[in-house]
Amino acid sequence: MRLDVGCGHKPEGDVNIDLHSEPTGHRSFDQQFVGKALNTKNISNFILADGNFLPFLDGTFDEVHSSHTIEHTNTPFKFLSELVRVSKDRIKVICPHRYSKPRPLHVSTLNGQWFRKALLFLKVEWFEITIIDYRQIPDKFYLPYLFRFPNIIEVNIRK
Repeated sequence: MRLDVGCGHKPEGDVNIDLHSEPTGHRSFDQQFVGKALNTKNISNFILADGNFLPFLDGTFDEVHSSHTIEHTNTPFKFLSELVRVSKDRIKVICPHRYSKPRPLHVSTLNGQWFRKALLFLKVEWFEITIIDYRQIPDKFYLPYLFRFPNIIEVNIRK
């Protein structure tokens, strides 16, 4: 079973959690689409909950997924430790890299070194940290610099 923490307008889990049941507008350019998708009736197995206090027993999910959510919390270590706690096997975390331009509502800036230290402290034995440069957009998708996406960090964890 897969848990998606911070599902927003793109729920990808068998169980989907977000702190907001209404559209925040932060994760999509199309407000009408966001409003429709974030109607909790349209998201299967939606639970309104805080990612820092997940309402599940240890090792409940085979896989835990969280995309562009950890940077919105003042307590990213607590958030990450909750993902590790409820996962049986795999965890995938995606967030903007700290060298990206600051965005509104991002209260924590994280980098690969932060994730490495946090995961070692949590005694995670295997993890992979990748920095993906989205600034290298193919020519056919040229966007003015202002609209280019930030680098992101992708963290894959196996327990």
